Amino acid sequence: MKIQVGDTFPDAHIHLPDTQATGSEPIPTATTTHEKFKGKTVVLVGDTGAYIPSSEERIRGFLQHHDALTAKGVDMIAFMTSDDVFVMHAWGLHLGVGDKIQLLTDGNMDLGVQLGLERNLRGPGMGTRMVRIVMILKDLKVMHLSTDSDDGATSVDAEAALANL
Repeated sequence: MKIQVGDTFPDAHIHLPDTQATGSEPIPTATTTHEKFKGKTVVLVGDTGAYIPSSEERIRGFLQHHDALTAKGVDMIAFMTSDDVFVMHAWGLHLGVGDKIQLLTDGNMDLGVQLGLERNLRGPGMGTRMVRIVMILKDLKVMHLSTDSDDGATSVDAEAALANL
């Protein structure tokens, strides 16, 4: 069943690229969604994968609107794909996300499937991926959810997140 506005975001295992121990080489660091999101206002952006041109356009939009989002009370912008932490780390460096966007991975798509937000892209050899989403969470409660199937890519960009805060 697809997660809906008003639902509590589930506690699930995710990973992030942690470079604190090494300084540059990412270490896959396990955490949970509740550890990362509890008590915070989070704009969670889900996407099919790193380095996809439309995905790069979306993340650049969130970088561009970072200050406006935080001015509206957003504590964290999190960008999640089913890529591994090494790909996400390299993509973050490529785009210069720094500490403005937290890159998260759902490598096995366990969370994406649990949320009902998976897309079968096995035909073109990409496996199971997350649909493009923008979700606004306030202390784990889903306040807004839009997917790219709602009304095209404009419903899942940074401007849509700003309009729904």
